[in-house]
Amino acid sequence: MAAIQSKVGTDLIEDLPIKFTAVAANIAAKKEHWFQSGAIDQAIRASVSLPLFFTPHNVGGVQLTDGGILNPTPIEPTLGDDTDLTLAVDLGGSMMKEAIPEPEKAQSPWQQKMDDFLNSMKSSESKPKDQWDMFYIADQSFNTMQNAMSRIIMADIPPAI
Repeated sequence: MAAIQSKVGTDLIEDLPIKFTAVAANIAAKKEHWFQSGAIDQAIRASVSLPLFFTPHNVGGVQLTDGGILNPTPIEPTLGDDTDLTLAVDLGGSMMKEAIPEPEKAQSPWQQKMDDFLNSMKSSESKPKDQWDMFYIADQSFNTMQNAMSRIIMADIPPAI
């Protein structure tokens, strides 16, 4: 939370200069939770609570996880916005090798874990079937489901870009 607050502060979403929505998932109720008001740091923390990496975030007594669990391409929250166009970003594509930072000499333990994770993703696409472990299978299954859901969502509600 301290890292999020240092980057975005604790301002209210409704006070931001442009419309903002963060999407989280209430997996107990099997429904999306749209943050369109309230503290921005709390909304972001809930919306990035990717299972296996971050614990769910409790907001008002409700445990919330990453919104991608139910909707990896949340276009619906923008439908009522007065905008010229909707831009969607597909995070399901192959990772660009140049996007993965080279390790630095002095890193925090958190940065080292992130670098190790990104490097494992870089090499996971070509992992031989006899080396698939439980984490790899779970990760690939999750990615496959999210990619399929994104294709359906964008076919139903196509963004401008």
